[in-house]
Amino acid sequence: MCMQYKTASTVRSCGGVRQQFTVKESVQLSCFGAHFVQNTETFFGKRVDVQFKTHGYLMLASDKGAELMKENHKTSV
Repeated sequence: MCMQYKTASTVRSCGGVRQQFTVKESVQLSCFGAHFVQNTETFFGKRVDVQFKTHGYLMLASDKGAELMKENHKTSV
């Protein structure tokens, strides 16, 4: 599988940072993105209000899909 950042879900989303992926590197990249916008003083030397608000997602699955969702969650923690 050849993935490119420019075609990833986070880049294409409308202002969101997604962290529910099945590829470890995608999870790590999203975690860094969230860390970056929440800690601007670390990167810019001063606090910049980017008005980032965390709300989360509600994930639903059928009985059949629940096991796959549990396995995918293990990738994100």
